[in-house]
Amino acid sequence: MVPVKCCGLTRIQDAIMCIEAGADFLGVIRVEGTPRFQSLDFLEQVVLLSEKYETARVVAVYQNAPIDMIVNDVIQSDVDFVQLHGDEDLAYVKALDEALGNRAFIWKVFNVLDLPSIETLEAFNPYILGAVFDAPKSHKEPIDWESIPFQSILDAAVDMNFVCVLAGKLTAENLPEVLTRFWLSVVDVASGIENPETGFKDKKKTKAFIKVAHTRRLHPPY
Repeated sequence: MVPVKCCGLTRIQDAIMCIEAGADFLGVIRVEGTPRFQSLDFLEQVVLLSEKYETARVVAVYQNAPIDMIVNDVIQSDVDFVQLHGDEDLAYVKALDEALGNRAFIWKVFNVLDLPSIETLEAFNPYILGAVFDAPKSHKEPIDWESIPFQSILDAAVDMNFVCVLAGKLTAENLPEVLTRFWLSVVDVASGIENPETGFKDKKKTKAFIKVAHTRRLHPPY
């Protein structure tokens, strides 16, 4: 099985639904001014919920946030993972890792259409657990995987023992092709399991997405 992160939760009932559907990770957005932004209190509630069910772990998502804010969130909520979705540089990540100590793991987002070099991944390697490869919202067309060197970067990330996450534009319909083409540690979905009219998570879409991911292989095909 390939684990699933259901991201952008905005309601506790959606978090419960995702857990009951089999989600492995729950994502809470802590980026003010964005449509899915949620308070620290909401993050705390989702963490408590995950502890109650004991089947999913929580990822708090930030973008160029003050390090003190992230550390405070982690201490107050006891969240497991911190995902950096901005242009945080190596110095920032190193400082955050030092400030967090062993309280939480760091995932760093990289643009799948502007991939980092292997040298960049190597530089981040001591300080982050996960490399999240994300398709930006501004790119409206389906990803042409043949035109980007994603496989070589993914291979390098696997060799460095990163948790390799793919996010952006994933749905139950296109996920089989992606999982046949690439080995991934986690697949990350938000809008792909939402009702476009309400913005809330859709039970049918969520179950379908998780079913596809959980029936696919986890180990690399080489």
